[in-house]
Amino acid sequence: MTLRNCIFAPKRDVLPYIDLRLDGVTATITNSQFYHQGSGAMIALGRGPANATTISNCLFYVRPDAAAQAVAIEMDNGRTTVTNCRFHGRVPGDRGLISCLITNGRLAADAALVTTSCTFEGITSGSLLYVREGPNSSWRGRISGGNNRIGNWTSSAPLLVVDVPQAPFYARLAPTPGPAPLDLLAAPTTVVSSNYDTYRVTGTADIATIHWWSADGAADPLFSGAISLGAATPFALVAGGNIQLAGGASRRDVAAGATVRLSFDSAQRVWSEVV
Repeated sequence: MTLRNCIFAPKRDVLPYIDLRLDGVTATITNSQFYHQGSGAMIALGRGPANATTISNCLFYVRPDAAAQAVAIEMDNGRTTVTNCRFHGRVPGDRGLISCLITNGRLAADAALVTTSCTFEGITSGSLLYVREGPNSSWRGRISGGNNRIGNWTSSAPLLVVDVPQAPFYARLAPTPGPAPLDLLAAPTTVVSSNYDTYRVTGTADIATIHWWSADGAADPLFSGAISLGAATPFALVAGGNIQLAGGASRRDVAAGATVRLSFDSAQRVWSEVV
């Protein structure tokens, strides 16, 4: 199935309005726009292990008010690649922009969601990812991607929601190359509330814990990769939280003008000093 250069703009509830919930569907969806003023799912993908979907250069837009809400992409199995797409608007409070489900038995060995060079902007409710686990299969480690940008995120929901997790859950969304537009303020628990690989750090606090996006670390399982911290003023990294320093050191002082690089493992949820 190929869908190209289309615009979909229903003004009422449609559940869903692109319905591909069959076995063995190969779909290419490109350069299309999806608007919603009701509620439902924009695209529901196939449920069989042989499903393969490529979605690229598309816009998913939900009117950002309480009257409209929609899941952008819902997948049950197979491999889905989402590239260079934009997502904007309101998501159902108990679901995500992209939902990974397990409806019929076991996931395929190569089932995966890969999200690359996408923008998530102005999300006012719901999560980035909603994952439903099953007794025989898990999406753990099957979600990856990089160069994704998250901006103006005002939803109070966690970025990741896992329903009935079978084990500690993690994905591997890598940071966007380039410097962050805002400085990080050093604190015992420092929150990295954007998605870039280079940050300028101000303040002189000892940093023992680094969390991505949320102070409680709820979004950490979504992030993986390396970041550089450049010192605008002297600060220190210290052991005791989720930071492991090279050589088993308990403290690393970073002088003004110097840079330290850290790599985060979303499976272990530990930042390791790169030397």
